[in-house]
Amino acid sequence: LRRRSARTTLLYVSKHRHGWSELKETVNKARAAARAAQTLQKPDIAEAVPYDTTGAKLSTMTQKRAHRIIKVIETAETPDRKATSTELKHAQDAVETNNGARPTEKQIWTSIRSRDIPRNVQNFLWKGIHGAHKVGEYFSNMPMPWKEYATCPLCDVTESMEHILFSCTDPARRSIWRLAKRAIETKTGERIDVNIGTVWGCATMRFDDEEKPKAEGKARAFRIIISESAFLIWKIRCERRIQHEDDQNWKVNRQEATNRWKATINNRIAIDRLLTNKTRHKRGALSTQTVLNTWCDIIETKEGEEKDWIRHPGVLVGIGTSRIGQGGRGSNSHDTGSVYTLSPW
Repeated sequence: LRRRSARTTLLYVSKHRHGWSELKETVNKARAAARAAQTLQKPDIAEAVPYDTTGAKLSTMTQKRAHRIIKVIETAETPDRKATSTELKHAQDAVETNNGARPTEKQIWTSIRSRDIPRNVQNFLWKGIHGAHKVGEYFSNMPMPWKEYATCPLCDVTESMEHILFSCTDPARRSIWRLAKRAIETKTGERIDVNIGTVWGCATMRFDDEEKPKAEGKARAFRIIISESAFLIWKIRCERRIQHEDDQNWKVNRQEATNRWKATINNRIAIDRLLTNKTRHKRGALSTQTVLNTWCDIIETKEGEEKDWIRHPGVLVGIGTSRIGQGGRGSNSHDTGSVYTLSPW
């Protein structure tokens, strides 16, 4: 009855109403005929489809649920973009090569929204996967002078995100990746092949360890260092091309690139330290052990304070050059890198 598409009208008849006896007799005859039909021919229950109300129940609907339903419908109706499919495949291939397991597209999209990745870096990764950064071929069909922006002035080739991050002759790019790779190798004990797919899928990377918290710390350090390093290279490129208008006399040398990278990672360490304050951040606070597992083996602390550097006032924390490779044995000077002091809570 509920599956009828037409309107169904029900009429209530009182027992004391005139004609009740004739109506009751008619109902009894119809009931008997229905029972007789059931004994003669059993209905095919297998073909019966359970009733399912179409649409959503407004009394239990929320704006959040409605928005998600609309997005799912729109996504299903929207064809895949060629650039997006290509970049997602690069990310899946890179993660599968390093982890042995291929992440789904949904896992990649969800991973870049990790709370470990700042909003501006999330936007950078999101645009990168979609191929939405305005570089290279974006300017190819434009008239002059905008058409000149399609070519990298340092290499005289068509610019692309892969070229900017991994092929450009900019010395700052090389210095940043050298520092990042050495930090990752120091942390994980593995040599990771970093390419454009590794950057887009950095938040889905996983590492093995006998202790699960330490494995999670390696993965967290990897996604922070890789995403921040790639974003720093992108910012330096935009600074050179937009702010300084491709001035050949302006460049970020290796020492300045090293200092910027150290400052970026030290800033992330400082943020992690502040986020462990449960009094201020309540449920949003980071676990102290999570921060320790993330940055152990990478940072340099005072002897005897390896586990107390988060809350200990006046402790200097920095990216150790002797561990990452900018100094150490055989060098004429020992630069401890960018360091900072946090005040007590």
